Amino acid sequence: NRAIWCTTGSGKLFQALTGWQTYDSQAVGIDHNSNDNLIEGNDLRFGGDGIFIRANEGPQEPGSVVPPKNTSNRNILRNNDCSFSPNNAIEVDFVDGTVIEGNNCSNSNYGMWLGYSRNCIVRNNLCINDSNHAIEIENGCNDLIEHNIFGFEKERADSQLIYLRQNGRDKTPSGGYNFQNNLFYGAGTGLLLKDTTAAVRNCTLITTSKSPRMVKTNSPAEIEEAGNHLLRGLPTIKRKFEANKTTIATPGIDLTLNLPELDFSDLPPLVLVETLNPIVLQVRSFTQHTVKVAIPTDFWNEPTSRSFSIRACDGKRWAILSSSLSVKRRAGSDRIGEVSPLVGGIGEELTVRGEGLSGGKFLLNGRELASQKMRGNEFKLKLPENILVLTQYNLIYEKRVGEELTRLGPVELKVDIPTEKLPHLLSATFEPKRLSVGDLLRITFTLRNNLLVPAKLTMKPASGYGYTEGQSAKELGIEELVGALHLRVTSDNTGKHNPGSWPYLFGFDRESLAPGQTITVTGTIKMQYAGKREFRVGLVAGGFHFIDDNAFRTKIEVVQ
Repeated sequence: NRAIWCTTGSGKLFQALTGWQTYDSQAVGIDHNSNDNLIEGNDLRFGGDGIFIRANEGPQEPGSVVPPKNTSNRNILRNNDCSFSPNNAIEVDFVDGTVIEGNNCSNSNYGMWLGYSRNCIVRNNLCINDSNHAIEIENGCNDLIEHNIFGFEKERADSQLIYLRQNGRDKTPSGGYNFQNNLFYGAGTGLLLKDTTAAVRNCTLITTSKSPRMVKTNSPAEIEEAGNHLLRGLPTIKRKFEANKTTIATPGIDLTLNLPELDFSDLPPLVLVETLNPIVLQVRSFTQHTVKVAIPTDFWNEPTSRSFSIRACDGKRWAILSSSLSVKRRAGSDRIGEVSPLVGGIGEELTVRGEGLSGGKFLLNGRELASQKMRGNEFKLKLPENILVLTQYNLIYEKRVGEELTRLGPVELKVDIPTEKLPHLLSATFEPKRLSVGDLLRITFTLRNNLLVPAKLTMKPASGYGYTEGQSAKELGIEELVGALHLRVTSDNTGKHNPGSWPYLFGFDRESLAPGQTITVTGTIKMQYAGKREFRVGLVAGGFHFIDDNAFRTKIEVVQ
């Protein structure tokens, strides 16, 4: 099956790269006493999460955390491509006996988040170039992690690939981890431990760090190490593709590579397509010297070339197939071949070259860009001047002929805005700090526009708007305006609404704010619930991202 770009919000493609409201969404979800399921061989790329398993209904016994009610246990996640998640390629929370085997969990924020997991098996997976950690586990117990490859393609000498910890929020024990026969590369530390226990045997760390460590602790931790190796690099073998059908790759068709130089007896094959940002290919199956990989049908995350080189690793050596692997597409098919620059500034011009780029339009995060066709298949595009967030953006070419829709891309772009040049909240106050049920909590925000261009502002609701605690902007029909700034407020007691939903939205009394100007906004919330709680605010670029998040935390007490 293919389930790609599965995100919350309005479901537009760009959300999977900007991270806007994609957390706790997923291509495949397993919940509420769903046991003994097999999820195998699926394309689940670019999801909020690729696969998400949870037990979310509280503990079976008061005062404990695990085991939880209605947990989903003994599920098997095998040979899925969960890469390119802005959150977790695979997330498994509070469950027992999960088998995670042969999955591609690369190019995500976390390759795997296994909070409170117990008795799980993590085997033969690839977690390459994950922004934060390949795996992070809080309060896990007795998990087996073996025969995996974890790595950063660009060396991160001060980073670690795995983080295991007891989080300190409760007494759930953390420990009993068993790591064996894993390959770590591109980091100064393989594993970082905090208040936990682990056995690490027969693992290899490849790094150029001056002070490499297979295991590092930042608090008391019990470690057992045996048979581990620290290496400065691996030998590299170069050869050309064999002059046969293996020199041609067809999108959507598996490709079998014969690699007699490599031996996949100990670790799964790591096969990368050598593009500007190497893409880890999903491994379908492998023997000692051969590997079958999936060539993605679409949604490469950069300009698509006519040919590629391939690099593979077995944990002992690299093999580089140095001549070109041709990509076969149907006759007359369109493609984006080059975008320059891939890092641009506000209002800057982009040049796009490709094939068959006529009769369509270019979209940046879902919005059409003005373009002028130059010669042949070369276009000049101008980045908008009202971009508000320093993050990744997607350039997509879209063409409709009758009922058929063709979409090329997305190509990842980065808009370079120094954070100090973004709009920011200067202050936010809540008064009074102690009040009674039925009283109004007054909120005052002050915002400065540090952009070099006017910042677009949301005007509904205007400054001075009042909510009753427990209401939300959404249920009142107040929607955020894409591309415009607005303010959000939440607390740790929002009644029926999840605090993560940020129910209270506040706007401004004008439609734009000039460069360098400040503006003050007020609002009120009528208190409905007695008790102590903490309020916090955020500045949001509508449709994109929080600019200031969880800011100006203030404790309030409400009495009867």
